[in-house]
Amino acid sequence: MPVSPPAPVDPRSIGERHRLRLAVLLGAVTAFAPFAIDMYLGALGDIATDFATDAGNAQLTISTFFAGMAAGQFFYGPAIDRWGRKTPLLVGTLLFAVASALLTIAPDIHTFIALRFVEAMGGCAGMIIARAVIRDLYDIGAASAMLSQMMLVQGLGPVLAPIIGAQIIAHTSWHWVFVLLAASGAFWFAMVWWGLPETLPPEARRATPVRDLLAVFAGLLKRPDFVLPAAVAAASMGSIFAFIGGSAFVFMEHFGFGREAYSLVFGANAVCMIVAAQLNRFLVRRVAPARVVLGASGFAAVAGAVSLGVAPIAPWPLFVVPLFLALGTAPIIGANAQVIAMSRSGAFAGTASSLIGIIQYSVAGAVIAVVGALHDGTAVPMAAMIVASYLVALALAGWAQARGRL
Repeated sequence: MPVSPPAPVDPRSIGERHRLRLAVLLGAVTAFAPFAIDMYLGALGDIATDFATDAGNAQLTISTFFAGMAAGQFFYGPAIDRWGRKTPLLVGTLLFAVASALLTIAPDIHTFIALRFVEAMGGCAGMIIARAVIRDLYDIGAASAMLSQMMLVQGLGPVLAPIIGAQIIAHTSWHWVFVLLAASGAFWFAMVWWGLPETLPPEARRATPVRDLLAVFAGLLKRPDFVLPAAVAAASMGSIFAFIGGSAFVFMEHFGFGREAYSLVFGANAVCMIVAAQLNRFLVRRVAPARVVLGASGFAAVAGAVSLGVAPIAPWPLFVVPLFLALGTAPIIGANAQVIAMSRSGAFAGTASSLIGIIQYSVAGAVIAVVGALHDGTAVPMAAMIVASYLVALALAGWAQARGRL
């Protein structure tokens, strides 16, 4: 007899009974993308060598991944409004696991790049669906605190992924990175199947015909109270994408770090972001999310400007301190701005969540492409893009605040 998953849990009971378990589960499935990116960054040179290609094509495996994440938003948003949260997450998790396994046997760089797109299509499901699940269950203040708690779990990805990846690459080959990703995807597929309750009851689901989907997107895009906080979140996260796209070359080529040393620097930055995410839990109990967004954007812009100012002349420790202060602020801005946007999504929480992702990962692909195009062997292009990201976030937050849209 087939085994059925447990019956759905009443969403009203989840806040107290299952908060920690839910945070761990949602944090884990949203960490797929950080693991899929951060674990193999130190192997970009090896991948280029093995496939007899150049650094540009190796970096394209990162930008293509972000393009896949942006494309995935078009599917998952409407899907979770129509079929609930759980089934689309199972589909995405399984797709991630299968694509990761196939990457280990990719015959050439073009196949590898295409499979990275598919892997991203699966891996992005958790990020979209987690926001919708939290929106289903909590009001704006509790949602921001819950998102920060989830980010504590999610934040382990950028801490552990480069360290684990460096050890795998040092002792075996980059292929085993994707073996581990495939195994992780399979494990969390099982955990979602058995442990995630369905938070969208059938009577609340909406089937949006394909012909009407663009109208739903257009309707959200016409709402400044949704678009402005979503754009602030995307701009602030642009700083993280600039770091992801440029840090391997900055620290390994410019500063002369080895793979293991680079993985520790990458992990230390992730620790800063985890600490900041938990600081946000403290802040949102005392300060309105909109004020947190504005203040954090100003702080990050200043810290980023200091890192840019010292980038051409300073040794790496003096460069890293203000850099990490700036980057560590991104989760504070992003969590609060996303919660504000989601609180204004109306009945289409899934579609709104996907639109936030489309904006965010479109920015990611553009930022990484610009950092790569401006690469000059120094830390300046990366630092400049980080500052630019925060200045845009600050300008948008200030504009939205002045017009009552934040």
